Amino acid sequence: MTGAFTPCNTAQMGHWADDLLSELKTDLGITGDERDAELRGNLLRAQADIELLTGHRIDSEPVRARVDHGNLPFLAALDMQTATLQANAEVWPIPDPVHPEFSNVLQLGRLRDLPGKALPKAEALSAAAAVVAELHRTGWLRQAAVSWFLDKSKAMPPAELGRMLLDEQHQHHVPVACGTVDGWWFQVSRRIVLVPPKTLNEPGLVEILAPVGELTLVATEPIVIVARVTSHPADWALAARIWVHHGIAHHPRAWRATSGAIHGNGIPIITLDEGSTPEEVVAQMLLVAYWHGYLDGDEASLIPVSLASAFQGDVARVKRGIGSSDMETAASSLFERLLRPGFDPTRGAGSIRHYIAHHATTLIREHRATLADSHPWDEFEIEERQYYKLLARFAPRGPKGRYEIDDAVRQRIRDHVEERRRRAAAMDLLRARGFGEDAARKWLQRHDIDEIATAQPRRPRMGA
Repeated sequence: MTGAFTPCNTAQMGHWADDLLSELKTDLGITGDERDAELRGNLLRAQADIELLTGHRIDSEPVRARVDHGNLPFLAALDMQTATLQANAEVWPIPDPVHPEFSNVLQLGRLRDLPGKALPKAEALSAAAAVVAELHRTGWLRQAAVSWFLDKSKAMPPAELGRMLLDEQHQHHVPVACGTVDGWWFQVSRRIVLVPPKTLNEPGLVEILAPVGELTLVATEPIVIVARVTSHPADWALAARIWVHHGIAHHPRAWRATSGAIHGNGIPIITLDEGSTPEEVVAQMLLVAYWHGYLDGDEASLIPVSLASAFQGDVARVKRGIGSSDMETAASSLFERLLRPGFDPTRGAGSIRHYIAHHATTLIREHRATLADSHPWDEFEIEERQYYKLLARFAPRGPKGRYEIDDAVRQRIRDHVEERRRRAAAMDLLRARGFGEDAARKWLQRHDIDEIATAQPRRPRMGA
């Protein structure tokens, strides 16, 4: 099933580097044109970085293309302006939940047998992420594209297949996997392209599959689409890019300065490597959906649960380090520190592990710093001198001569301090009732404090 579409991309900005060149020269105080080539080169490198990380083209023109979508009901159409779509078949652009004036997903054909209700968004995204993790584990993310090409090679002459794949106006999307779960549809697909000696003009990553004569067979980054299908057309959909890293080279960038803009306007990226676990992929899917604005409020309540499952070692460190009652509470404290996106996807899946471990460490360090501002004797509201006297009385010493303080020792100190306070209050009451100092002390030695309600001083003896 194919369809002809005339999409209009979001960023029809002319030549971005040329437009910014004069502004950049003004900001830098540069006159003349001696450094124009250098500055334009820097702007073009910045443009390539932005396009890679956001998935959007900055310089683009309206594109007319025939799309072979592999009979999947949805198609990733990044940068589509919803109002400008023209098609020769039934197509419904699904407004992006964050930027409804644009559409990153097209619905192709009518949905049938619509369910009446659907899982919460976070649960649906978690289910889709688990499928992505399994596709990665089995190698099918790559093998699906290779198998598609081999099947096509058997079905048609090589020259005809080559011409078809070299046609820039004919896009071929290979189905990788698809399925449903309680009111949701999810699918994974990727484009396959034959690349001539010139560079492929794609804003994302590509994976080299095999040489084909003087050409190279490549597949673009896999795209996972998760769409709620309780109505026609679908009323909510998310498209995310999948980056499988095998030590991808990168150059340093000011990620912290750009991450907010990238997550606010770009297409989410899920990074995978050989060490990725299903739990990590689920946690990453939920985090990027949250950072990009697809989950908010109560919808994000599943994230701490996923963090506790995916990063057990780090969450366990937080639990011990800040004294949390359980793993989920510790994960919630950690999640509070992850409200800003902080890992660069071009550095691979290891970047998120480093990011989580770093924030676990800083959370524990800050907690300890907070405790350092107080003193252990403050817990009992006593002076330092008295505290160490009580340690000598109640706490055993370890092999290195240090006091071994545990909950039992603290309770004994607490009980002792409380008893002393009760006796001091009783002495004040006895003196108020007319007891002298010595008489009050003797009374407390001979009676229980609870009997103080009836305590009265002795009357003086009358002379004969």
